[in-house]
Amino acid sequence: MLYAEMLLDYRGATGAEKAAILLGTLLHDTGKAGVPGEILRKEGRPNLAEANRLKKHTRYGRDILNNAARLYTSPRSSVRSQMGTIADIAFGHQEKFCGEGYPRGKVGAEISIGARIAAFCDAMDAMTSKRLYQKRQPKTFAEARTTAFDEMNRHFNENIVVDFFRAVDEVVGLKERIYRIIRSCGGKPE
Repeated sequence: MLYAEMLLDYRGATGAEKAAILLGTLLHDTGKAGVPGEILRKEGRPNLAEANRLKKHTRYGRDILNNAARLYTSPRSSVRSQMGTIADIAFGHQEKFCGEGYPRGKVGAEISIGARIAAFCDAMDAMTSKRLYQKRQPKTFAEARTTAFDEMNRHFNENIVVDFFRAVDEVVGLKERIYRIIRSCGGKPE
């Protein structure tokens, strides 16, 4: 969610759309509550039956979030309309920009902007974090950056990748300038 927030801030997003995308990014894997724990905790790759069961988490997430919207909001509530966006993110976050993802095989702009952002931010986190089901060591941020650029317009939307790393570069540049000022005053920012 923090990656998504940085990206959305860079893009100038505000208000209800920003809030819905951030919540959708936070709740995108809600549907994993419907997948047996032994599949989620399994080390290594799942077999075909387990993979098919795991793929259903996008539908489960959409259904859970849509039901939550119906249970806890009035029909006129703005939260209900945001919950639709949030549920769409849970449903579409496994789509790939080229159409090879699931559950619907959507292509490019057919995938909601929220789902595209959640997919990219989740992939960046997955590449740079240790996950139980992965035997490999996490990639460095620089390696993940290279992978993201290699996967532009196949796995990820080009505009999202470019904007994300522009935002990262701005944050890193600002941090370096602040550290330089602190050091010039005799401080130790580290």
